[in-house]
Order: sequence, then structure tokens, then C-alpha cells
Amino acid sequence: MKKTNLRIDHFFVIEDGKQYFLTAIDELDEWKKKHNDLTKLKKKDVTKKLRKLMNHHNIYANVNFLINMNNDEEEVKIVDLEGGG
Repeated sequence: MKKTNLRIDHFFVIEDGKQYFLTAIDELDEWKKKHNDLTKLKKKDVTKKLRKLMNHHNIYANVNFLINMNNDEEEVKIVDLEGGG
């Protein structure tokens, strides 16, 4: 299990094998401090949604997918984070 630089609606995502899970962490400083026992951070499985978004937009790192689920159709705003950290 490892941390990623992927976000959905500002919340960080962790990778467990070939699956992705949303966490409850949306603050960068807090995310940087997390190193051990990432299993406790696993919340919602977002594997299908995240893979679909990454493949559709051809972005696989340093991105925050902002998704508006209030409409019948998903409205996606992509914030591509330049650089790394």
C-alpha cells in the first residue's frame, strides 16, 4: 500500500495493489506526515471512477479531479498540479 499524488474532490487517494481508495485527508501537511499503517486511512473504493478519469483525460499523476455529482451527468474539472512534491 502506498500514498499517491492523486486527489478526488481535494481528498488524497492511496493505492493498494491495483485498487485505489479515497482517504479522509485533504490537507497536504497532514498527508505528508502519514507514513505508517495506511490501511486505517482506506475509505471508499474509487478504482473504477479514478481509472476512467485518468484514461479519459490521459493524466495519471499530480492531479485533483473535482467532480460535481449533483447533476445526472458527472461534471469534471481537472486541476493539473505542475511540479512534484
